Amino acid sequence: MAIIAMGAMGLGQALMGANSAKAQAGAARLQHQEQEFMRELNNQRENRAIAKKNAARYMQNKKIAQAANQVRAEEELYNLLAFDNATESFGKQFQSSMDTIFSGLANRNIRGKNARDILAASTTQAENVATSGRVSFGNRQRNAERRQQATLNKRDFGYTESIPFFPNTYYGPSESGAFNAALAQGVLSTAGSIMSFGAAGGNMNAGEFLGGGSLMAPTNQKI
Repeated sequence: MAIIAMGAMGLGQALMGANSAKAQAGAARLQHQEQEFMRELNNQRENRAIAKKNAARYMQNKKIAQAANQVRAEEELYNLLAFDNATESFGKQFQSSMDTIFSGLANRNIRGKNARDILAASTTQAENVATSGRVSFGNRQRNAERRQQATLNKRDFGYTESIPFFPNTYYGPSESGAFNAALAQGVLSTAGSIMSFGAAGGNMNAGEFLGGGSLMAPTNQKI
């Protein structure tokens, strides 16, 4: 009977210890999950703030690009219209000048090489003026491009990357694992106590023995 009582008491204590270990393992796992949830929540909050800043920077860059492109387009159109008008005006002036030269040559009866030299000089001068106009037009167009690029260079492409979330692995024992380990330890401890109790000849009650009493302590009752 003593052995049976000890086994029952030991098994009860083992079950209590196993349930306590299971509860502790569950609490540890739950705490880990709550911590991971808060970490992920904070990560999402930070990434939303980063995305908001990046979106604002993108919109600002877009406005800068639109303004720069519009200004360049207007400048180039104005330069082209001015060049066309100047070319047309110069063409009329050149034709009028040539008519005047031809009339003067005829009235003065200038012919031959002298006439050709005068016409060649007038044509060369007109070509130089036309070339200068084209060069000036090209320079104005390039200046418009440089001003556009200078404005585009004000854009800020320092976008911030989102922060990746790396979940932490839970290395604690599972509830079932903690329960089984504690139960096995309790059963083994009970078995050892029963063997020691039997070896002592049963001179101690089960409660005292499991409670840690000495084998040499006196007793007035045998079980």
